[in-house]
Amino acid sequence: MAWSPVGDLIATGSNDKTVKLMRFNENQKQLEGQEIELTMHDGTVRDLCFLEDTSNKSSLLISGGAGDCKIYVTDCETSTPFQALSGHGGHVLSLYNWGSVMFVSGSMDKTVRFWDLRTRGCVNMVTPATSPGSRQGSPVAAVLCRSLGPSFGFRS
Repeated sequence: MAWSPVGDLIATGSNDKTVKLMRFNENQKQLEGQEIELTMHDGTVRDLCFLEDTSNKSSLLISGGAGDCKIYVTDCETSTPFQALSGHGGHVLSLYNWGSVMFVSGSMDKTVRFWDLRTRGCVNMVTPATSPGSRQGSPVAAVLCRSLGPSFGFRS
């Protein structure tokens, strides 16, 4: 499940391969209108996050999961998926956003990928080691970015 940063949209992902997008009325504290069902995924939807395009005052929904291992970008205004991002070789398990055009994903393929919608693709990839001195990683079940600089380095 994910809330848009503005608080007016809720999205859920499911084992039935669907994403449901709902509008939330903050004043009335309830959902309004019909929920929208999106069916672009061909496997379980594992995680969701929103990006806010402040220049266009619109929301984008990012969703990832099992099946084809793609990450889908959906325009929330039109409820239309308009981009499918490929790169992971395993199920997408986790997503996290920052800013209005960038997000990070973790996968069963043991990689963390950094995505920039301006370039329409992956701009960096790392394979975290599970123990010091080890070259072997593990599936990345959760991602969170504290601070990323221009080179996408990590801060401790």
